[in-house]
Amino acid sequence: MQLTYRGARYTSQPQSIQTAASQEEGVFLGTRFQLSIPHATPAHRSQQLKYRGVVYTA
Repeated sequence: MQLTYRGARYTSQPQSIQTAASQEEGVFLGTRFQLSIPHATPAHRSQQLKYRGVVYTA
């Protein structure tokens, strides 16, 4: 998906996470919801970023 933020264009790379339902419930602003537990947490990919002209890897 092509996105723009303050004139800079970038491509979104959404990640999907496999989840399983749990027995726990939560309430947020008066609405009840069922909590989910992730099967495995995805590893973070190394990215080359730039801040005020300085390039770094995160």
